[in-house]
Amino acid sequence: MDLDVEYEDDRPSVLGYLLSESSLSDTDAAMSAVELFVGGVQSSSHADMFQLYELARHPHVQEAIRREVTEAVPKGEAVTSAHLQKLPYLKAFVKETFRFHPVGVLHMRILDRDVVLSGYRVPAHTTIEIPMSVLGRLEELYPQADRFLPERWLRRGPNGFRSRMFSHVTPFGHGPRACIGRRLAEDKFYIQISKLVQNFDLHCDEEVETLTGCFQELSPNPNIRFTPR
Repeated sequence: MDLDVEYEDDRPSVLGYLLSESSLSDTDAAMSAVELFVGGVQSSSHADMFQLYELARHPHVQEAIRREVTEAVPKGEAVTSAHLQKLPYLKAFVKETFRFHPVGVLHMRILDRDVVLSGYRVPAHTTIEIPMSVLGRLEELYPQADRFLPERWLRRGPNGFRSRMFSHVTPFGHGPRACIGRRLAEDKFYIQISKLVQNFDLHCDEEVETLTGCFQELSPNPNIRFTPR
């Protein structure tokens, strides 16, 4: 598909800006470009695939999202921030997908002070790793952890479920090192899923494995069928 993209003279592309910025060395510019691709494009594409897979594997979840979207967003209209406020089940679906399939394998932080974790004193400057794929499957944190249940994230979740503070650290991180593109990525997920379920039925009969590398991804890519509505 060919796209004609025009840039205004005073608004260059990101890469063009990085290369023209005199305060950045060539190494800084290259690393920033890599971070943009790996942290933004590649991670987001894996999240997209996990969401499509779970939609296609759970028709009742797909239908619940479709009913919610149909009521909130008239077909053919653009999805606005006002519409997104009326889509709690869709947001719960995205959150449950990240719990079930964390794109990032782990979060890493270096302690800036001594802390006590589970009764152990951990000194400053120690590297702490949070294994997201393990944390999201702990039965003591998530009853029926091996079941895909978006409704667990609703205000009135099943069996009175309430997530504990920081039991679910989003793939975007938390605090001063959190991803600056979080809102953009989340809105993209909500909008594209809204438009997909309005226009297609998604089907997938196969079950595929999760491959862990720099990111987690489905391997091989599932055969998802899109049937126009």
